[in-house]
Amino acid sequence: GAAVPGFADENEISALKEQIGKLNKRISQLESQVERPADIVPAAPPSGTFVEGALSGIRLSGFIDTAYHWNFARPSLPAATGTAVSRNQSIGVFDTVADSFTLHALELAFEKPAPADGGVGFRTDILAGMDAKVINSTGTEVDEFDIEQAYVEARLPLKALEGNEVLGDSLYFRAGKYVTLAGAEVIEAKDNWNTTRSLMFGYAIPFTHTGARAAYDLWGGKVTLTTGLNNGWDLLEDNNSYKTWEGQFAWKPTDNFLFTTTLYIGPENPNQSGHKRFLMDYVAFWKATDKLSLMANFDFGSERRVAAAEKAGENAQWHGYALYGRWL
Repeated sequence: GAAVPGFADENEISALKEQIGKLNKRISQLESQVERPADIVPAAPPSGTFVEGALSGIRLSGFIDTAYHWNFARPSLPAATGTAVSRNQSIGVFDTVADSFTLHALELAFEKPAPADGGVGFRTDILAGMDAKVINSTGTEVDEFDIEQAYVEARLPLKALEGNEVLGDSLYFRAGKYVTLAGAEVIEAKDNWNTTRSLMFGYAIPFTHTGARAAYDLWGGKVTLTTGLNNGWDLLEDNNSYKTWEGQFAWKPTDNFLFTTTLYIGPENPNQSGHKRFLMDYVAFWKATDKLSLMANFDFGSERRVAAAEKAGENAQWHGYALYGRWL
């Protein structure tokens, strides 16, 4: 007869189910011992290197200042040059060449300010262009390149004075080369009220100093006292054995008013420490309305036995007044 297919009995089926159950249990145990890809937590990125940490927070800024100057008086070069091309503006400071396109400045600034709650920082301003020839430090090669500023700064917290309404809770220090405290104007034309800069700014005060400076705030910043010792006026290396002292009192009772009085005194003649130069500078700023700002500047200076060849051995004295207005 025909063959009849065989079927597993109930005992065999029960045994098979038991084996499958054991296998499933073993698989679950193995899965619990091995992390699945979805459960793996990504490792934290490695901490930044020392260089990356040092570069974090550095601000980079810059600008280009170019202009064309026209002088209706049509000044000419001296006859000795053999040409009548209009050029020299004898009383100009930064705008000394007429009838010409001029690259005044290409400036890059790198800055990492000292934290307000304490720490160190720095700033470097690299200047190229005709303006660099004006502010070059005495004794250096006069060319179209200058390190306008290069200094380190530090803010030292005074924890014991925190919350004091009169005394400030930090001291500020700066060392290196930096711009002067004196004057109402600045070197960068873009930040100046007077684009071409005044004769007072060019002749009555210094541009930069190399030395050390400290500042301290009182009454919540309404009063700032600054003092320092420098190599002199526009000097990288001192030309005598004494330093020039600087001091400033700044009063800012409101955001709309500022008054400063600045003093410089010290010998500036080469190899001569007895004949001192003196400068007293006053600046007042008032924001009269939302649009109108006013500013005034007064300078008085003197020097005993100046070293300039045309006035060698004579005493010198100068003073100047300037009024400014800006609608912005």
